[in-house]
Amino acid sequence: MKHLISFKRQKGMATLLVSVIILLLITMVVIYSANTAIMEQKVSANAYRANQAHSYADGGIDYSARYLRVEGYPDIDGSGCLIDSAGSFIDFDENASGSCVNFDTGLASNYQTDMTDNNPTIATQLLSSGLVSITATDQSIDGTANRTITQVVSGAPLGGSGSNQPMITRGGVGLTGNMRVMNRYANINVWSGDTVAIGNSQSAESYILTPGTDTSGYTQANYVNPAQNTGDITRVSGNKEGNGIDIIDQDVTLSGLTPDEFFVNFINEPKAIVKQMAVDNGQYFADFSSSDTANNADPLKGLVWIGNGSAISTNGGTYGSLDAPVLIIVDASSLTTTGNIQFYGLLYIIGDWDTQGTVNITGSIIIEGDVLNGTGTTSVVYSPDAASPTGGWEGTAARVPGTWKDF
Repeated sequence: MKHLISFKRQKGMATLLVSVIILLLITMVVIYSANTAIMEQKVSANAYRANQAHSYADGGIDYSARYLRVEGYPDIDGSGCLIDSAGSFIDFDENASGSCVNFDTGLASNYQTDMTDNNPTIATQLLSSGLVSITATDQSIDGTANRTITQVVSGAPLGGSGSNQPMITRGGVGLTGNMRVMNRYANINVWSGDTVAIGNSQSAESYILTPGTDTSGYTQANYVNPAQNTGDITRVSGNKEGNGIDIIDQDVTLSGLTPDEFFVNFINEPKAIVKQMAVDNGQYFADFSSSDTANNADPLKGLVWIGNGSAISTNGGTYGSLDAPVLIIVDASSLTTTGNIQFYGLLYIIGDWDTQGTVNITGSIIIEGDVLNGTGTTSVVYSPDAASPTGGWEGTAARVPGTWKDF
């Protein structure tokens, strides 16, 4: 009997011991799981803060690139800081070290970037012509995580080899209506890959600056004056003179180019890339009906792409200004201009140009096809400030692939 009681006591002790061991194991598992969960929460929180700092710093890069696209590609001073035409870059203030800091959040809402919870420090460095390195540094809201991002931005200097003439065409020029072409900056008015028949029109004429003219006191208004009776210009081509020294036609360097090569030669980038730039900046239009300043509350600025390959026409409108010229790419088999049109900038037509209205162009026009001047009255006055503005066109700044760094 005593042996039976002792056995039962031993069995109870063994059960108790096993239970205690199991409880200890469960407790250790619970503690380990709790520690793991806490560690995961810490890792997750750290990752969240790091991503937050990363997003804010990357937002600084986006903001800067967006500024360049919307406001234009500004000049760069000797220290590498971006400056606008007034001599100061409104989003970057130069400090003693030559960097540009103190990011301005006042314009954040204008550029679709939420900068209300952060204030990234921005530094810019000029690498080469048209290339700027932008470095943005920011931290998480609680200040425990920091990120620095560097990205090279290109001004995408559209207008590659430059437009130094009022009119450039890969095809021919057949004039039968009224057309006046002027160039007070150089002695070339028309550069064509095919025949220029200016003598077929009784009212087509071209002018260059009279040799010996004193231009020391000239302003832009003097250079772009469309009147022919100012006393500082000389008629060199017309129905009496024929093609003068200011006309270069049947040039194989132009006619020998394919349409795509011609485009890249003068615009510097392939058509698909340039069109995407316009799309990204909200300045792609199917036609002219909603793209002139009269119909658009926010007047056109910088790069604009109009059309999708079909023939289109425009019936009047004002495009750009001397202070804010536009680069309009017209993707059309033919563009017919009717009505009263005032254009400032560089007009590039992928196709033929049939001018039938009263068209005044200050800047330059480049045509892949032929120029057909019918019943229109057209004036083209060359201006390098309008045809190729300093700092490039608004809407053309873009990140350079492969230059993004996070550290």
